Amino acid sequence: MLFSDMSNIEGKSNEELRDLIRYTDCGQQAAEQLLKQDPSNEDLRYIIEYTDYKQQAGELLLKQDPSNEELRYLIEYTDYKQEAWEQLLKQYVSKEDLCYLIYYTDYKQMAWEELLKQGPSNEDLRYLVRYTDYRQQAAEQLFEQAPSNEDLRHLIEYSDYKQRAWEQLLKQGPSNEDLRYLMRYTKYKQQAGEQLLKQTPSNEDLRDLIWYTKYKQQAGEQLLKRAPSNEGLRDLIRYTEYKQQAWEQLLKQAPSNEDLRYLIEYSDYKQQAWEQLLKQVPSNRDLRYLIQFTTYREQAGEQLLKQEPSDE
Repeated sequence: MLFSDMSNIEGKSNEELRDLIRYTDCGQQAAEQLLKQDPSNEDLRYIIEYTDYKQQAGELLLKQDPSNEELRYLIEYTDYKQEAWEQLLKQYVSKEDLCYLIYYTDYKQMAWEELLKQGPSNEDLRYLVRYTDYRQQAAEQLFEQAPSNEDLRHLIEYSDYKQRAWEQLLKQGPSNEDLRYLMRYTKYKQQAGEQLLKQTPSNEDLRDLIWYTKYKQQAGEQLLKRAPSNEGLRDLIRYTEYKQQAWEQLLKQAPSNEDLRYLIEYSDYKQQAWEQLLKQVPSNRDLRYLIQFTTYREQAGEQLLKQEPSDE
């Protein structure tokens, strides 16, 4: 939005000027006026972020008892990096401040050295491993700080120390939850799957083994022996060689229409599931779903035309 008449800008409040700075094309003029109106720290941050008056606003902000967050802002966005850093050290820089500086600013090394002096928590180090260029230094430090299983999972997922972290996790005894996490989110799917098979996996564990690893048949065989839920049987039909046994068991357990829709959409048992759905009287919503998402749209459409309309 363009403003041709700026004659009334002197009468605007600081809040109004901030809106002009952020949302209009007269931001520079509004910033110039705001600098003359006893700007608050919040006002100065607006000027720093959205206008060319960064240095003037930064100089004022340094003199107005800036908070740690505001000093971080100065380090990130202005040329008053050194002054703000020195002031931050005087005010007791927190670990949160230091992680922020490592992530967002050029003061990475100084912030890292200060963080080591303060003693980073494992959570601090996990953050640095995941989000910053200091992931190697943070990973090495994490290994020295008695990493938990959660820490090791994080290192497997985000660092270059995947094998070392995996070997350490095996020594510490991974839980089934740890292993499922690795199967779902990391490249250590097969290693985690092999270990999980050795650890008395639950039905949920077995389903994850079927979904994410090459151990589909071994997990399927175990799951079939355990009176699996309908969802478990659906997985067996979709992913394993135990399709027929699982289908027969599903019929005994009374498949829901949702189960049958799933099989029509995703499995090789489309025809069997469709015939069973017809026996169970599909709702109009079931048929609309099949029309929209499956290859049985013609059959479903024909059936929908035969049925009475509904309010679904």
